[in-house]
Amino acid sequence: MLTFQDLFIFIFGFLIGSIPFGYIFSKLKGVDIRKVGSGNIGATNVTRVLGIKIGAIVALLDVVKGLVFALFILKIYGTTDWKLFFLCFAPVLGHVFTPWLGFKGGKGVGTLTGVLIIIFDWQILLFALVVWIILLYATKIMSLTNLILSVTLPILFFLNFHNLTSVIFGILFGLFIFWTHRSNIKRLLKGKELKIKF
Repeated sequence: MLTFQDLFIFIFGFLIGSIPFGYIFSKLKGVDIRKVGSGNIGATNVTRVLGIKIGAIVALLDVVKGLVFALFILKIYGTTDWKLFFLCFAPVLGHVFTPWLGFKGGKGVGTLTGVLIIIFDWQILLFALVVWIILLYATKIMSLTNLILSVTLPILFFLNFHNLTSVIFGILFGLFIFWTHRSNIKRLLKGKELKIKF
């Protein structure tokens, strides 16, 4: 059962995740990132519009949002309590539905990555990173790479935690990433999704 403390921490995590670094850094450069490129405030669009340096900073900060909060939660709830997974969802939701921008934010992948860095063992993380790099190099499409890796989340959660609860949350996280990428999926089906130039 969720307590008042749990709900308070969830809201706190949501607010941490809601900090729109992509929007903030683009504004510092005199650009409203919502009105250029794909219109998304995430690191991928920031990179396309403002370059790899600013994009990398935004990506790192989006990851840090999830990382810091997950580290805090891990210290309180441990690695097996279902509340760990539920509460770690808070910063991801905050990133996607930031109240400071009319509840419109990024795709949630960076912040979710920060969460996984904390709650996954390093072996699972290394495996996921290698797969991600191979997929990105092969497809040259960031959204497709993220979508493919999202399908593996239930498996990764099981390999790391070895329980049904983790698998269920792995499925939920994966489905949520698919939902946030619904516009990307439409472009992929039409063959119009932009590729990354290495």
